Amino acid sequence: MHDLAVRLLEESRRSVEPGINGERHTAAVDLLYARLRPVIGPRGFHALFVRAVGALGDRRPSVATAATCQTVDQGLKELHQALRGPSMASEERNAVVLDVLDSLLGTLERMIGPELTARLAGSPTETKAGKHHG
Repeated sequence: MHDLAVRLLEESRRSVEPGINGERHTAAVDLLYARLRPVIGPRGFHALFVRAVGALGDRRPSVATAATCQTVDQGLKELHQALRGPSMASEERNAVVLDVLDSLLGTLERMIGPELTARLAGSPTETKAGKHHG
């Protein structure tokens, strides 16, 4: 699923104007949310998000508070805030977001399998073309 996480990050960079600090990086998580929300809803994504971000607590303490939020909107806001700090270098932001995406996709993959995860999280254009990612 790491390849899919990288593709989401690259796709979000192409579609989002550079923002202040973390905005561009966290756009990939927003993109994943937008793709999964029609299928699993905000509460389903929140459950996935809390589980995935919580699993990163030891390695990525900067995002740990996002796992304690009561709604997906609060969790995403906390993630954005964690990545906005001026002390966090761009490379570190990128690594944190990739870890979050990897964890989200890995958690989803364990629940529904790799093929369905790739179909739901992949590019709509690629999904329509019948391509599968792993």
